[in-house]
Amino acid sequence: MKFLIRPLRPDDAQAFREIWLESLCYYGEMLADFHDQESQKPSSHWVEQCTETMTRCWFGSFTEAGQLVGIQGIRLWEDSPDVPVALWWGNYAREEYRGIGAMRKLYETRLAWARMRACHHCVVYVLEGKKRPLQIILKLGAEKLYTRTRRYGNGPETVWHWYKVPLWMNDEDASSEEDITERRHSVAA
Repeated sequence: MKFLIRPLRPDDAQAFREIWLESLCYYGEMLADFHDQESQKPSSHWVEQCTETMTRCWFGSFTEAGQLVGIQGIRLWEDSPDVPVALWWGNYAREEYRGIGAMRKLYETRLAWARMRACHHCVVYVLEGKKRPLQIILKLGAEKLYTRTRRYGNGPETVWHWYKVPLWMNDEDASSEEDITERRHSVAA
């Protein structure tokens, strides 16, 4: 099966809302409070989320018939003042599309997005026990950074493992300060 990978657009807002809320239901009690908050957001929120900016983007995986079956988000991470870093979040594929390639190209697309913004690496967090996303990022060369626990609203405490995914094969491949500045200016133009 072939999938079209592209940034979400404002006209994808309703489909994005549906799959995002579905993704929160997938995690059950853990994200129930968050689901309730998100489901109350106005349509303008969803249009805004589907509008790519210089600092964030949602990507979608679409079937040949145009159905949105997978989503992944990326944004520049403000918590990294020294080097530009991208944060991955919001990975979800509809159950019937898991394991058949609907998400694989999304990972590669996010790497390209981060490289275009001269990021040094990407940070991704994986819920404990989620084997498929972990397998994918390990194939991309991910290195474990740390483990954190978190509670969403009244949900149970969960364990998240944070990883660093390199964007360059080695330090020599990483851009110099001048290359980073030039690349950022070309992206902004």
